[in-house]
Amino acid sequence: MTKQEMESSVVPDGSPPLRQLIQNLQEVPHLVAAGSLDEASDICERVLRVWPDKIDILIYLAEIYMQKGSHDRAEELITQGLQQAPREALLHLMMGEIANSRHDIDKAMSHFLEADRLDPDSVNGQYQCGTILAERERHEEAIAAFQQVLERKPDMAEAHQSIAHVFNVVGAEILAHVHLRLHDHFKQPEQPLYPAHQIGDTFFLDGKKALAAAHAHATFKFRNYFQVQRLCYHSSPAIAETHLDNLIYIPTSNIAHFFLETRFRPPTIIDFDPGDPFQVTIALKVAEVINMIPRLSMSAMQQAISQYQRPGLDFATTPWRVYISTSRWSTVMQYASRNMAQALERQGCKVSFAIENDEREVLNAWHVTMQTLDYNPHIVFNINYQNNLHLLPDVFNIVWYQDPMAEIRREEPLPWRKRDIVFCAYPCFDDMIRKTGVQQVHRQDLCVDLNCFGMTQPRAERRKVVFLGSSQHRFLNGVPGEDVVVRELTEMVEQGMVITEPHIQDLVARTRIPYIHLTQYLYPYVVRSRAVEWLCALAPELEWEVEIYGRHWDEVPNVAPFFRGEVPHGAAVAEVYNQSRYALAAHPQMVKSQRLAEISACGCIPVLFDDRIHAEGPLWEDEILFFKTKAELRERLHQEPKNDPSTIAQAYTYDAFAKRILHMVRESLNMT
Repeated sequence: MTKQEMESSVVPDGSPPLRQLIQNLQEVPHLVAAGSLDEASDICERVLRVWPDKIDILIYLAEIYMQKGSHDRAEELITQGLQQAPREALLHLMMGEIANSRHDIDKAMSHFLEADRLDPDSVNGQYQCGTILAERERHEEAIAAFQQVLERKPDMAEAHQSIAHVFNVVGAEILAHVHLRLHDHFKQPEQPLYPAHQIGDTFFLDGKKALAAAHAHATFKFRNYFQVQRLCYHSSPAIAETHLDNLIYIPTSNIAHFFLETRFRPPTIIDFDPGDPFQVTIALKVAEVINMIPRLSMSAMQQAISQYQRPGLDFATTPWRVYISTSRWSTVMQYASRNMAQALERQGCKVSFAIENDEREVLNAWHVTMQTLDYNPHIVFNINYQNNLHLLPDVFNIVWYQDPMAEIRREEPLPWRKRDIVFCAYPCFDDMIRKTGVQQVHRQDLCVDLNCFGMTQPRAERRKVVFLGSSQHRFLNGVPGEDVVVRELTEMVEQGMVITEPHIQDLVARTRIPYIHLTQYLYPYVVRSRAVEWLCALAPELEWEVEIYGRHWDEVPNVAPFFRGEVPHGAAVAEVYNQSRYALAAHPQMVKSQRLAEISACGCIPVLFDDRIHAEGPLWEDEILFFKTKAELRERLHQEPKNDPSTIAQAYTYDAFAKRILHMVRESLNMT
């Protein structure tokens, strides 16, 4: 409150008490600035007793009480003020703040909206409503509220920041980017919120910029792991160059149709001029359309399923048709699915195998649904996903869980069908799967393709010990308690202790780290990192050359000198194992694994971290060398197992799994 405002709030009559009161009132802003809120409120209370109808003094006093946290007295004053001046917008804003502090959301929003109605030039009330809705995770309503604010005040930087936050929460990354860029344009902060140098798939409103960007061939990490070339979308028909695989023309009127009909990765960034209102409008419209594509795909998928008609499946006629979809963006699942397809073909099935054609594509549920309906399979095979909503009742759906996916971690009922047959690679996931409603979980260990993995070089000629697998240090996300878990597990592993379930439960109770995150991510990280670092530390004294392959080991100082890069799965992995006398495998609570099967198939001696006490059999104790400590690892690398390890691989073949699946289908059909 300014000095002039305070003087206009009173009418001096020349009496000394009043003049003194005015002088005291003029000191109130200085007292507030100095934090002397009690003294400031006492002065205003005395003034208000003399002039109880002065709304501006009442408002100022209520603001002081709100700063003090004395909401009861503040509410009394605001209520008094609203009785005297019900059309005072500021009083409604203040009452909204009081109600919000008491979690009376309906009352708060009512006063906030009334404040904006009374003051058409203000959007503060609507903005506060959006903030309330966002805090309570009513995301769609919050977005609508912030959009109304920006329609009336498009240069309000705070509203752009707030709506961007909500868009990020709901996964609307492309809309969040647009609003963050607008925030930075209008506010120009020292630390911009928009990552201006970020590279990703981009829709350029300026075709010339798209062309220049395409020629630059910039790359980025897609899904955190895969280095891919940026796709440059544009809507400028004048840009006629078509020889660039990463330059893609889409008319703005055809964006939704384009991404429904093709598999191209949708853009996550819109490149536009935030100072051009027309481009801002177009950027928001394009971003909204792209953000709608998943919902449009789901709607189209549901419509296609409801309208689909076909004759019943004839299982008496062979060959049976099998549909398998996978993704190039999941290395293990991709190769396991392909190997399964080949094994089923060897059993006489006709297999349709769906995967992205190149790195520009992403296969989604819409594409899978339409391909499945067109192919009309007898059997569908899925790794890690139930994926059955589009299947008709007589189709057999084979689901093979290899990882703790979100759909089973939630431990909530899933819509299982009578002809869904569920396999699981590891016993630690069985209970999670059962809690989704599965009646029977079948064990199926990970498999090896013996057509790819086999011994090509005598073991006696090999002079290497290797580890193939990525560093898991990126599993660490810095959440509270994580450092305690890692430190204590590391100490126990270093001492060769058996880490029991009570140990795990104690860590969960003390640190609040979720059980699944601890057992499936942090514990494996500790075991793998310690084992690989032990191996590298032993390298100078070994007669074997140490080599580490995979991802991210170059970021681990003790391992980086031995890191030889990433090896594509398949023949290249088999070649590495065939050059190696020993191969390390380090994972807690298991012996059986795809890595073990591949190592043994190539005649390499498997050296495993010893957690047999918690592992499901068979344990292959005469074919494997086990270690718990660095000292034991040193000893094992001078030993050989009693029996030939190559016999292990014979128990884990895709052909055996394919025969098992077909036998179970025939049993279900009473055809055995």
